[in-house]
Amino acid sequence: MTERNKFMDIYDYLLEQKEKIDVNRWLIVVLGAAVILSVGYYGYNWYKGNREQAAQKILAECMQEFASAQVGDEPWSSVEQLCKLGYQENSDTNCAPYFLLLQADAFAAQDKKDEALTALNSVLNSLSSSSELYPLFATKRALLMLDIETQKDAGIEQLKQLANDTSNKQRDMAAYYLGLYYWHNHEQEQAHKVWQELIAMKQSEQSQSPWIALAQEKLQ
Repeated sequence: MTERNKFMDIYDYLLEQKEKIDVNRWLIVVLGAAVILSVGYYGYNWYKGNREQAAQKILAECMQEFASAQVGDEPWSSVEQLCKLGYQENSDTNCAPYFLLLQADAFAAQDKKDEALTALNSVLNSLSSSSELYPLFATKRALLMLDIETQKDAGIEQLKQLANDTSNKQRDMAAYYLGLYYWHNHEQEQAHKVWQELIAMKQSEQSQSPWIALAQEKLQ
């Protein structure tokens, strides 16, 4: 089984568990899985050099610290500092953006939203826009921007762009969160419009989408 297939299997499993966890927590779990599996998927040659081996080992330590912080066994400040050190020591390796990704979550967990946004911007700048992970992380950035008053309008626009981008394989996810933003802000009519377009979009593509089920639950 390829690393990409492993990623999709775990992704599908997490979707099945979506009703057991809130939306934001679900996204963090998916991103964590993406980090672990994308290391193997995009880094088949990382073991070719001692430097890359060392970077991957430190990244694994950061992931372990991250998991501990999620259940309350470690403070998020420890994750932040460990990832900061990991990035400083391995900024020239393939692991570099993933240190920043974990650090962004650590910042957000401590309500350091501006710092989290800076870290996510660095992550996206380091990835090719053609990467399958790019829209996933871009959606995460847009959601974070919605929580920053001065960035809220830009965050909404980014979600709209992601939702309307026909080349974005994750645009159904962006559309769901765009509708959810309107829903939580008591703009039910706008939320209904976005979700109905999401349902119609996927029906026209004759493809399955777990985000449709979530949207349909809200519409009912």
